[in-house]
Amino acid sequence: LSQSEELQNPYFRPEYVQAIARLRKDVEIAVLEQDGEPHGFFAYQRDRWNSATPVGGRINDYQAVIAVPDLHWSADELLRLARLRGFHFDHLLASQTEWSAGVTNTHASPYLDLTGGFEEYRNRRRVQGCVRVKQFLSKLRKLEREVGSVRFVPFVEDPAVFEQLVQWKSAQYQHAGLANLFRLPAVTLMLAELLKVKEPKFQGALSALYAGQTLAAVAYSFVSGPVWHMCFPAYNFDLEQYSPGALLLTRLAQESGPLGMTRLDLGKGEANYKTVFATDAFRVAEGVLDRSPWMRGFQNIWLKTRDLVKSSPLYAPAKRPLRWLRETLDWMAYR
Repeated sequence: LSQSEELQNPYFRPEYVQAIARLRKDVEIAVLEQDGEPHGFFAYQRDRWNSATPVGGRINDYQAVIAVPDLHWSADELLRLARLRGFHFDHLLASQTEWSAGVTNTHASPYLDLTGGFEEYRNRRRVQGCVRVKQFLSKLRKLEREVGSVRFVPFVEDPAVFEQLVQWKSAQYQHAGLANLFRLPAVTLMLAELLKVKEPKFQGALSALYAGQTLAAVAYSFVSGPVWHMCFPAYNFDLEQYSPGALLLTRLAQESGPLGMTRLDLGKGEANYKTVFATDAFRVAEGVLDRSPWMRGFQNIWLKTRDLVKSSPLYAPAKRPLRWLRETLDWMAYR
């Protein structure tokens, strides 16, 4: 419907929603009509408290109403007509100002502009003052000399590679003291289901980097035409000195021309590699728009308090309780 660059992300494709709906009974779509014709869509999951949550929960990196550019609508009316009490969001396109009353804060969601291919991208990063891409190219050669011939496979069908991704990502969460999303069978089931989708305008993709016979890094992505969205990268800890995760991203960017890729989304987050590689970013919002003013205020105070704790000396002692709370909320969301 919309030609907006932001809405070209794979998360806004119907195939993504349909794949999740095959596994869950709480996926719904509100249709926005004008003169009796559909002009917009809002996909969501209805939770036990009658509120809308993102389709797929925490694996969902972009949320918004998908509508024609000139459609006039209000978030309050949308929620009322869909008989929803509210909408809890964490990666909502900040440009969609109809939801602004519920926004608590916004974050950058970085991406690589690969229009024109890898060399043009590399030149843009050089002009922006980044020299790390050159360093990663040197590390690729070092990995090849010291470990084995480097091989990049953009689409891997081996189930063992997916299982390795889950193991590495789980270990990464544990090492960082974060809630392990992959401990929930519903999450791995959804990701496995999405890998089965191989449609012209949407597919799930596993990409792998090998050094000799050794698997060095894996990335789980969604692909929609020229836009890739890397959701879950993971790497072999035994090769950490070579920065294998960054090397996989480098090789994926190098193959952008043959793959027809013009944008590689990295998703919201403050990981250092995103700052190194990204040329630009969209803004995504976090918050809750609830029809109950009391509940809206409570939720927003909680989010602000959480962010204050994370940025203060209290974060270290509070990390374990926050992880426990996050794991409890995840368990409830994916039941």
